[in-house]
Amino acid sequence: MKVVFCTRVYNMEDYEKYCAKAGHNLSLSDSNFTHRFIEGIEANIRSPIALVNVTPIPGFPQYPDIIIKTRTWKHTEKANDIECGYINLPIIKQYTRSRRIYHSLKKLISDEKDKIQIVTYDLHVDACVAIQKIKNAYPDIHTTVILPDIPELMMDVRKIKKGSLAEKYVKKQMSYINMFDSYVFVTRYMHDFISDINKPYTIIEGMWSGKTKKKVEKREINNTRNIVLYSGLLAEEYCIHELVQAIVKINEMYDYCELWICGDGQERDYVADMSQKFNYIKYFGYVNSNEMENLQQKATLLINPRPNEGKYTRYSFPSKTISYLAAGKPVIAYKLDGIPDEYDKHIIYIDSLRERTESIVDSIKSILELTEEEREVMGRDNMRFIESNKQSKIMCKRIIQMWSKICSK
Repeated sequence: MKVVFCTRVYNMEDYEKYCAKAGHNLSLSDSNFTHRFIEGIEANIRSPIALVNVTPIPGFPQYPDIIIKTRTWKHTEKANDIECGYINLPIIKQYTRSRRIYHSLKKLISDEKDKIQIVTYDLHVDACVAIQKIKNAYPDIHTTVILPDIPELMMDVRKIKKGSLAEKYVKKQMSYINMFDSYVFVTRYMHDFISDINKPYTIIEGMWSGKTKKKVEKREINNTRNIVLYSGLLAEEYCIHELVQAIVKINEMYDYCELWICGDGQERDYVADMSQKFNYIKYFGYVNSNEMENLQQKATLLINPRPNEGKYTRYSFPSKTISYLAAGKPVIAYKLDGIPDEYDKHIIYIDSLRERTESIVDSIKSILELTEEEREVMGRDNMRFIESNKQSKIMCKRIIQMWSKICSK
């Protein structure tokens, strides 16, 4: 079997260069998740897969380069990858990307004698158009899409206005959701959006690469306060206000807790203002993955106060859940519909039936009132759960098994 993966990942050797040109740090979340799929699939088939990649840089003028050149590269030894060039201007970039992806796919598969599997991450229209054309030319090729979310349901989260170009793009994305032969979902509910209920699918809510493992360090002795860490989107609907107020209430009673917040979003000014007002609230802004790991290791517990509200929670899995648990720390969160039940033994759930701030206070206190040894036992158990069950090779075996069943028919 030959696997060709349409990706949007950064060649990490060039990442700092891209950030410098863009003038800010570029998000790595989707790139990192896609890299885990690449690692996991290759670990199972024991050979490199070919990438047809579009580097996820911003469009002009946010990014200064208008002409992005096509080049070959190798994400690993013996790989045969193509970096797709295009004209980096609005609307034109979609058309030129699609043409380049199509010709790159055709180049990689035209002389191939083995069974071909084309995979793509997310419903990027340029890739979908190219894959559809390839499928028309080569009907025996099998296509799989990895869906990290449902674009239609993300419109509210991303504040997309009705009638905007962004809404039209989302509608175009949704028009391609049923064209694939098989699917990788992050929750079982995503199957609701596929018209042919008999199409094969598997569920991979998230993965751990196994490369971020560190010894769980004791807190610095000179820091007498416990540390609660949140990282991610600073959005009102993620209960950032309630989290901050919970820490204020705890410190009014006990004065033994700090809140560290990392990330960006509409609530950043509120968080920054509160960090100026209270010395036990620290705002770090955007931090890279290495800095995040260091902060997690210094924390007492990790929290995600996003409530189980709205349709979107049924169709998404918060990726930070796995990185939190892998850090070997106690984890507090709401029980979201998209979180599988096997996580229930490893997450301290916030009571969704009570007032939010008070529930967050009680959940944090329940961890802080444990002894340090009890928290270490809880953290080690969380880390073992991720190590044993959620590494990329283990999770991607589900994809290989799905493909094997399809090929055997």
